[in-house]
Amino acid sequence: MSGLVCPACRAPLSAPDGAYVCTGCDATYRIADGIGVFSEEIAANYDGYDAAFFPELARVEAENFWFVNRNKLIQRQLEQHFPGGGRFLEIGCGTGFVLTGVRDTGLGYDLHGSEIHLEGLAFAKSRLPEAKFFQVDARRLPFADAFDVVGAFDVVEHIDEDDTVLGQIRGAVKHGGGLMLTVPQHGFLWSEVDTISGHKRRYEPGELEAKVEAAGFSILYTTSFMSLLLPALYLARKKNDATTKNSDDVMKQFAIGRLTNAVLSRVMQAERLLLGVPSLTLPMGSSRLIVARAV
Repeated sequence: MSGLVCPACRAPLSAPDGAYVCTGCDATYRIADGIGVFSEEIAANYDGYDAAFFPELARVEAENFWFVNRNKLIQRQLEQHFPGGGRFLEIGCGTGFVLTGVRDTGLGYDLHGSEIHLEGLAFAKSRLPEAKFFQVDARRLPFADAFDVVGAFDVVEHIDEDDTVLGQIRGAVKHGGGLMLTVPQHGFLWSEVDTISGHKRRYEPGELEAKVEAAGFSILYTTSFMSLLLPALYLARKKNDATTKNSDDVMKQFAIGRLTNAVLSRVMQAERLLLGVPSLTLPMGSSRLIVARAV
């Protein structure tokens, strides 16, 4: 694909005989089952996300109120701000669930996903065999001026150098192209779930917007979400802190009953109706959504 560059020296890559080869420094990056592998050594020691989460995520995402409604928020913003299609890259695509939502908009995007863990990409590839996938370190992306829209959904909070990641995304997206982000919000919600999930921070309103602008983007839209459920989430987090000790405990919180899931989904649907009102944004919520354009 055009726009693929060596993460070490930024020279273009060629792809002879099952590997990417740098035309500048001669570095070689293997291709495993169609996936370009660029940062395998980083993944082996990465502490920002536990690959053990992927099998359970792949099982629950399509039904869980949180994942389903976040996808619908992302779809609406993509349709509103970037309906023209082209190339879409998701940084930290995990099991590929968000990319299925992008596909389902019908906007015709050529789908690309990147992830630090090959374990997640195996699930994503099975969900989206038509997409192109890359194992990368988001702090050293092998792309230059390659994508019309780049998304990172609950990803940058896992990385100490979030400003570096945003700068790398700016290099990967075309001039005038789009950026879409979601992140966890409000430090007062910090709990053992954040620690075990590998979060480095929860953002305060305005904090990430400033970093996005410093990276070379103009903000088009920003709002909190998960607002109507904020009080309940706060109480649940404080209650569960004493019993949340490991990744199994974190994943158990997704195993809610069908009735509870349906009720919570209805609340988020109501919130999405509110966010559909022109110019209306929500000041508080456990998550934040940012849409921006490269300038």
